[in-house]
Amino acid sequence: MRLYWDDGVLRFYDPLTGEFLLDHEESENARIIEREGRLAEREARIAERNARLAAEAENARLREASQLAEAEVSRLRRLLNRFRGGE
Repeated sequence: MRLYWDDGVLRFYDPLTGEFLLDHEESENARIIEREGRLAEREARIAERNARLAAEAENARLREASQLAEAEVSRLRRLLNRFRGGE
């Protein structure tokens, strides 16, 4: 590890990586960016889950509507058969 004066600031330099270590502000910014990335990923997972739940609810509603429609068609067929004389 080496210590350099870099643009008016003392910075630690790692000769193995060829990079300066992050100063406090840089590491804080990196932490914030990482946290924001994790939050964005979490929000995306939540949005995906909510979309899936909404789709499942819509499918259930459509199945129920289909069953009600089939029941009504059956009821109307029985009624029509009664009016036709039981054909």
